[in-house]
Amino acid sequence: MSKVLLTIQFQIKEGEAQSVESIFSRLKDHFETENEIDYNVFEVKGKPNSFIEIYSFENLDEYNKFNESDDQVYEGLGMALSNFIEGSQKSSLLIQKI
Repeated sequence: MSKVLLTIQFQIKEGEAQSVESIFSRLKDHFETENEIDYNVFEVKGKPNSFIEIYSFENLDEYNKFNESDDQVYEGLGMALSNFIEGSQKSSLLIQKI
């Protein structure tokens, strides 16, 4: 089966990098221990305060399971992160072809 990537790109408010890095770390710990989801965050080169979260799933079924779950920790950390986001978010779902 094909791997699946969920990407979410956003910009944070000026001066909030330390606060969001703490949330990123908590999300990574949560996904590694509870859900076995590969979660990474990248800063966009040349775009201060712009980040991309990448969630990696073994297949579409695993993504659907994640998407339909009622993960209270993830929802709480996501709400905390949303307080620091400036503007809109852009998400993409990528499905591996080869």
